[in-house]
Amino acid sequence: MTNDVKAENAAIPNAPRKIKKAAVIGAGAMGSTIAAHLTNAGVEVYLIDIVPKGAADRDILAKNAVARMVKATPATDALNAGFMHPSNAKRITVGNREDDIEAAVKDADWIVEAIIEDLDKKRDLFAEVDKYKKPGAIVSSNTSTIPLQKLTDGFSEDFKKNFLNVHFFNPPRFMRLIELIGGKETTPEVMETMRTFCDVNLGKEVVVCKDRPAFIANRIGTYFLFRAVGAAVDQGMKIEDVDGVLGRPMGLPKEGVFGIIDMVGLNIIPHVTKSLHGALEPGDMFQKIYREEKLITEMLADGRWGRNSGKGGFYRMTKHENGSRSMESIDLQTGTYRLKEESKLKSVAAGRKGPRAVFETNDIGGKFAWEIMRDTLVYSLSLVPEVSDDIAAVDAAMREGYNWKNGPFELVDKIGKDWFEAQLKKEGVELPPVMKIAAGRPFYRVENGKDQRLAFDFAKGTAEYADIQRPAGQLSLEELKRTRKPLLANASASLWDIGDGVVCVEFHSKGNTFDPLIFKLLNDSIELVNDSKGKYKAMVIYNEGKEFSLGANLGLAATGFAAASARPSDWLPGMGKGLLKALHIPKGAADKINGSVRAVAAALDTAYAKTAQPFISRKVENRVFRMLEEFIYQGQATYKALRYAPFPVIGAPAGMALGGGCEILLHCDSIQAHAETYMGLVESGVGLVPAWGGMARYMERVQDAKGFKGGPFPRARTAFETVMRPDLSVSNSAADAQRKLWLRPGDGVTMNRDRLLFDAKEKALAMAPQYTPPKPSTFRLPGEGSRQAFNMSIDDFYVKGDVTWHDVVVADAAAKIVTGGNGAHVGKVLSENDVLQLEREAILSLIRTEQTRKRIMHTLTTGKPLREKPLDEAKTLAEIRAQRDDITLDRRDPDGKPLHGVDAMRLKMMATATNVLYRVVPALRG
Repeated sequence: MTNDVKAENAAIPNAPRKIKKAAVIGAGAMGSTIAAHLTNAGVEVYLIDIVPKGAADRDILAKNAVARMVKATPATDALNAGFMHPSNAKRITVGNREDDIEAAVKDADWIVEAIIEDLDKKRDLFAEVDKYKKPGAIVSSNTSTIPLQKLTDGFSEDFKKNFLNVHFFNPPRFMRLIELIGGKETTPEVMETMRTFCDVNLGKEVVVCKDRPAFIANRIGTYFLFRAVGAAVDQGMKIEDVDGVLGRPMGLPKEGVFGIIDMVGLNIIPHVTKSLHGALEPGDMFQKIYREEKLITEMLADGRWGRNSGKGGFYRMTKHENGSRSMESIDLQTGTYRLKEESKLKSVAAGRKGPRAVFETNDIGGKFAWEIMRDTLVYSLSLVPEVSDDIAAVDAAMREGYNWKNGPFELVDKIGKDWFEAQLKKEGVELPPVMKIAAGRPFYRVENGKDQRLAFDFAKGTAEYADIQRPAGQLSLEELKRTRKPLLANASASLWDIGDGVVCVEFHSKGNTFDPLIFKLLNDSIELVNDSKGKYKAMVIYNEGKEFSLGANLGLAATGFAAASARPSDWLPGMGKGLLKALHIPKGAADKINGSVRAVAAALDTAYAKTAQPFISRKVENRVFRMLEEFIYQGQATYKALRYAPFPVIGAPAGMALGGGCEILLHCDSIQAHAETYMGLVESGVGLVPAWGGMARYMERVQDAKGFKGGPFPRARTAFETVMRPDLSVSNSAADAQRKLWLRPGDGVTMNRDRLLFDAKEKALAMAPQYTPPKPSTFRLPGEGSRQAFNMSIDDFYVKGDVTWHDVVVADAAAKIVTGGNGAHVGKVLSENDVLQLEREAILSLIRTEQTRKRIMHTLTTGKPLREKPLDEAKTLAEIRAQRDDITLDRRDPDGKPLHGVDAMRLKMMATATNVLYRVVPALRG
């Protein structure tokens, strides 16, 4: 996969047509963002809409849509953040339907209709399109409510042969599902062209559906949501309890039923449900639950249709007179709001063990969850073969269209097909035909020697297992793991053989965060490849988690800080409770003993604070600092060993690659990034600076970049601003990462995440035959005068109130690194190890400040950065900087090889200790 998306587009495998130009008709929320995503794939787009009555600017609708999307980012407005980089807007030509319909469609390879769901209006538009389009141009509708045959009746043969439904999900850039529906006359060539283009170029999971109302995902998803809402109203359920059991415990989005509806927009529900009600046969299960909900009607009349309505929906944020805010939830019976509560149902807690544990919990949540999921799964299974013959396609539609962790057939297998069937029979529920055909066997299985699952094929009305067809160029680590054992593994990472002499390092810690266990595995992996006598020749660093890596596991440091300040009341009651539980002491007696233990611990606190605590705290704190110093050195040495390994190392990120996750990628020989990769060094937010070589590697990128003038100072300034402003420097996409220098010119971008591992592996194999490690970098940095200039700049921001006083402290540490430290000047050449030494000294001096520790704890507990309040006592800027003592550490220069000797022994000890800590404090591991 090349870095040039246009080149990808010109070489689609097995597709007889190319999509270079497109016309999108309809610049509303869906049409405009479809147009934007087409530009992300390198397509030139003509976007048009109607002329509003009395408009001075006849193109105003399309113009406003583009302007809105240029301003939006994934963090600020995901629904409108259609462009992966604002510059892609240059690929859009705007116009209006009255003046520009001919110009828009005459040269288009693909014409996308995205107007109002009205059959007559769509047919009027298609009559114009059929008049002006070029022969062979593909035309599609984004409808999911109007049968395809009604859209094409009466049009030319060329129109019908090249017409299909391409159903995007909102927002088109981020939602991976596309449902593809062909008509009776649609040619296989057109279907294959669009299937491959949507897969390779748009990065989508393409599911071919039959032309049935709402296709697959919305047919099942709407039933599920409407069934849950109706039952919750009838049974007087709290919406927090509903969302608690029908969210994560079921492998569904954490927001749950009512949270999802608020996100999507309650105003969409009546339209979709009425369409389904009018299109489905009277005997369909949906017809049995369809009704107009009085509460929903009232909420819509009042404008309370969800998060973006300004008035909230089922949940709302209320601002009080004192400036505080509180989240409220609606009472389904009265329609009034109250403070949101956390669900305390046993069934919600049981959800950690999976759906079946929820169903078997004898409380209202368990009973409710079973009732809703039973009917939803029965309905889903009964739709095969009506909506599709392919159960894998049905499951994929729900995974990618509604963010279910498992599709309905996978979920039945997970629950236990025999158990599920027995429950249905016990309750007198008719088994769906596919369950009868399957005759007790699971819907999926894995055969020895095969890297992917087999699924029942119901196309012929029988039940025989068949391979799940994966398009060429896709590779799944999850599937490989089903039939292979790891070469190396521990609690936080594994090493896998992915074929052709390539190994893959996979992280699976909490948030894929780094700890000594991961460093141990990385060091062992390098040695394994080195010692394989040519069996292994390249390494890919990749995982299929939601985020590539959120950086270092700060919880390890926080645990050490907590231990240093602990009092008897912090640990003694918990220890006593655990011991009594292990001894099976009856609850009544245990409660009395626990009360006495708490009283004793409280009495000990005062005496402990006056005598042993100061001494023990200093001892523990010093030990924590020594371990953190070792941890930082281990990271630097490990990353440097990856950089200078005698084989190519390819980073393959998707999602967030922050802090240490970004740093490991900066040390890779090349990066093959998923298009939705968000990279950056964010350590300043928790009062730190990058210290695993991230500063050195980014400074190297800046040093190598073109366009800088005026010597080292402008380059150092760029590095300084990047580290200090992660809100601006973290990339909004892989395309943005290229412009921000996280990715280099030779790095690649893959649009489809399912193709990322394959593309990274191909890159590794291409580099392996002639590979030689890079030469060590050297740096010419501007010195002390530039450091003072950076400090003056940050001082100005502090005086204006744009940064906090601790930002000044952190900025001083960062400025020292990018300018070269004491004694640096333009004529002095610094080595990589010189910069690494500066990194270690800077981060350890920051860790010793009380405010950095507060920032770390605040981020861990709230998930948000801490912004300091003004100091109680006025301090000069010099006094503020003095809160961080410059420290000088003994020189430790990583040699570019895996840790060995005493260093390797220390890493092994720390990895073992980390493993033990994870068992004692499971929350640290996730």
